[in-house]
Amino acid sequence: MNIIQLKLMGEQSLYSCFKCRTHLSRNVDIISKSFQSNNGRAFLFSHVVNIKTGPQEDRQLITGLYLVADVFCSYCGQKLGWKYEKAYEESQKYKEGKVILEDIKIVEEIWITTKLKLMGDKTGHRMYSCFQCGTPLSRHDDIVSKSFQSTKGRAFLFSHVMNTKTGAREDRQLITGLHLVADVYCADCGVSLGWKYEKAYEESQKYKEGKVVLEKIKIVEEKW
Repeated sequence: MNIIQLKLMGEQSLYSCFKCRTHLSRNVDIISKSFQSNNGRAFLFSHVVNIKTGPQEDRQLITGLYLVADVFCSYCGQKLGWKYEKAYEESQKYKEGKVILEDIKIVEEIWITTKLKLMGDKTGHRMYSCFQCGTPLSRHDDIVSKSFQSTKGRAFLFSHVMNTKTGAREDRQLITGLHLVADVYCADCGVSLGWKYEKAYEESQKYKEGKVVLEKIKIVEEKW
């Protein structure tokens, strides 16, 4: 299965499947946010990736009769909306070939490629970047602890990271107990970097909430 990773320029946002976070479309591809489905608000997109369609059928919608096909995430199979194959009324022809994604079935992720600003002298400061694409992730001053472990070895706990996106949240049994976590990915190249602590169930672990673990093998230290 070939999954397309959308590349965005500057400050934009993309829309992903709410269940598996597979990329679907970009904010610049939205034609209208004024559509409705049985599950509430829906958006009309000019271009969508990583989807598959079901059988075509005539369907009576609010604005008339259409030939449509339901749309599903090509990765996890989640139903996301529908595609307009044919509009029978001339005034609705602009919808043909376009896709409706239900608001409840998608997640918006803001894309801002941030350049880290290091305080003080121009030299002697350290930052950490993605090992694969070099995107800045955090500063040495944001390290809370270097004593964490992952399945791939040593890992660092950071108080603040940027240029990342998170996956679905899930309860995960870790060395220090049960936590609600979300995997963390580079916002540029999509490589897995570590995880974010969304919630700690034990009082002694509450200090981790909102912080991010980056695996040492996935980051590169650079001196400025």
